[in-house]
Amino acid sequence: KIPLILSNIEGLNEMLDESQCLFLNPEILENGDIFFTKKMISEAILSFLQNENYSKNLANNAYKVIDNKFSAQKMAKFMVDAFYQTKSEYSTITLVPNTEC
Repeated sequence: KIPLILSNIEGLNEMLDESQCLFLNPEILENGDIFFTKKMISEAILSFLQNENYSKNLANNAYKVIDNKFSAQKMAKFMVDAFYQTKSEYSTITLVPNTEC
């Protein structure tokens, strides 16, 4: 188990919260690219090294969430359930040919 440093972007911040990882706010360029400065990353790493309890708590909390919600077995079940739900939804649809071509 290791403490996580994540980009504070949509998606990641919906999976974990601040009790489970350290979020960094990325710099965003005009073209939409995101990046982190060396200073941002080094300060995040140093915060883990300087506070062992903090880093252990984050690591343990993140592990519990990931193991409970995102284990391989749970993700496989989610995919199978989604497949069968989609299959049943589409089995009742009647396809009509497009005659405008």
